[in-house]
Amino acid sequence: LIVPARVALQFSLHMGERFDRLFQDVSRNSAGPTLSLAVVVAGVKTPVRYLFELSLELLKEAKWHFRRGDKHQGTLDIAVMSSFATFTDSIKSYRQRTLTKNGVKLTQRPFTFAQLRSFCDAVTLLRNFAAGPGKGWYYQLGRVATDFGEQVAELFFDYQYARLSDESRSIVNRAWPLLGGNGDRARMFNRGKDGLVCPWLDVMELWDYVGGRGENG
Repeated sequence: LIVPARVALQFSLHMGERFDRLFQDVSRNSAGPTLSLAVVVAGVKTPVRYLFELSLELLKEAKWHFRRGDKHQGTLDIAVMSSFATFTDSIKSYRQRTLTKNGVKLTQRPFTFAQLRSFCDAVTLLRNFAAGPGKGWYYQLGRVATDFGEQVAELFFDYQYARLSDESRSIVNRAWPLLGGNGDRARMFNRGKDGLVCPWLDVMELWDYVGGRGENG
């Protein structure tokens, strides 16, 4: 399916959640039918053949995530083409080379549907509240997480976090658990069962594709 980029993620998530609900009674006690989805956000002139090939790579990643996780719900993987300007290898190789640093993961993707719903709720919260720090703030976090090591990135986050107003910090902290974070406040990295994960690059890249009433930044 080809749909406008701004609705592609929500459309796919709604379709996946609907599929899971339809087969809920079948899969409650055992691994029943589920759906894995791939979403590619790209410019209107991008060749369809390339989109198809990339979507197949993403679908493989989504299915792999399903096999090693909760088999009672589907999975979705997404790539934004502007983020893959030098992309010449597989998605998996690209992420291992670019989005994994010393064991720290800089992306949460692929998502389960439940994870993606929470992620979308978090980004919608951050987008729609004027008191929030705005898109540019998360862009800086994403770039620092990509370009520098763990210690520098953590120091940068703590400094930027301390500069926020109380209201802005409250918004960021409310979004933190929705992004999978634990602890009493937001941080650069969250420590999960698979090690350290940074959610902010995903927030930056998918900001414009989650939906909501306003851009805020």
